[in-house]
Amino acid sequence: MIARILLAADDSPAALAAARLCVELAGHCGASVRTVVVRTGRETEPAGEPTGDPVLRYVRHLADSTSVPFEGIVVSGSVVPSILEQARAYAADLIVVGRSDIRGTGRPYVGHHTRHMLEFADQPVVVVPYTAPCRASCAPDGGGS
Repeated sequence: MIARILLAADDSPAALAAARLCVELAGHCGASVRTVVVRTGRETEPAGEPTGDPVLRYVRHLADSTSVPFEGIVVSGSVVPSILEQARAYAADLIVVGRSDIRGTGRPYVGHHTRHMLEFADQPVVVVPYTAPCRASCAPDGGGS
């Protein structure tokens, strides 16, 4: 049974497409969603309370429109260890991440963060491809459907 889904997201189109699928899946399963955004130190926004994060606002918008229980968190640290730590802390049954293409070529690419998650996660990991139909509606400002 899938009751808790951890969505690892950033503002990439692939992650926003993953957010749409994650919330839809959570709605079908009756699951809740925790979205984690990892700040690696290069970003200027602080970790902690996610009130101003556009990615979390976008996922909250999706979740609210489908009555999916949602919480979001911004953490600092290395990407994969931070995501896996959040998955354990949340007792996630599933992790959802996006898959990008190679620098705009349109060719699928599974990056090193995703490969490490697939190797080290204790939960199943769903890797969602970025698909063209989602381009117009995957804006982190809550635009689109």
